[in-house]
This record gives sequence, C-alpha cells and structure tokens, in this order.
Amino acid sequence: MFKNILIPVALNPENDISKVVAAAGLLVSKGGKLTMLHVLEEVPRYVADRLPKTALKESQQRAESDLETLATAAGPDVARKMVEGHGARTILAEAQRMGTDCIVMGSHTPGIGDYLIGSTSAYVVRHATCPVFVIR
Repeated sequence: MFKNILIPVALNPENDISKVVAAAGLLVSKGGKLTMLHVLEEVPRYVADRLPKTALKESQQRAESDLETLATAAGPDVARKMVEGHGARTILAEAQRMGTDCIVMGSHTPGIGDYLIGSTSAYVVRHATCPVFVIR
C-alpha cells in the first residue's frame, strides 16, 4: 500500500476519472494521502496576446471550479492542487516535490503516435521514480 498517491487529471468533460479514483482508493494505505493534480498548460505568448484580457483568468477560474467538483466527488479527504506548466514534466516535478510514492492516472484512447497509452501517460511511466498505474 502507498502513503502518498498523486492522481493527475485532465479536466475534459468526456474524461471519466471514476476508475482512476477507485484504483487509487484501493492502493492507498490507511491514513494515506490522495492528491488530485491538474496541470494548466501554458498558453503560448502569441496566442495569449490575441485573447481578451479576461479569457485566461476566466479559464483558470473554471478549471479551479471543475477540479474542486471532481475532488469533492472523489471523496472528502482528496486534496486538490493546480499548477501551470507542461503536462507530463510538471506531473513528475510535482510528484518529486510532494514525496509521492505512487502515481495513478488515466489514459485517453491513443492515436497513431501513442500506440498503447496516451503521450502524457507514456512519458510519466518512462520517467517516474515511483510506481505508476495507468487506468483505461
């Protein structure tokens, strides 16, 4: 069993994380910690300059609200965290910083470039220093 599990999530409406949360719940030891993490991808400067001034702030607020809803639905003891950065690299950096001993994450249906699992999941699996469970 694991004491500190990180659950990276994408906040897509079609993204069902119930299997991921259930798996994490089975893997966490009594008194262990579950943390749901969402990484806000950085918007390129040339795109951000063309957006209305309030668009990025509204998008961040919507993401915070969606993450809160997901974490609350997952259980009362699920912590939540949102950071900006590159998806996979930021997940790994946060896992390291938090002393995570296990990562449980979902994977989208892969395309031709990601034959078995999604690119973010594949990168995390290849570079994590702790066990990674990928749920499909």
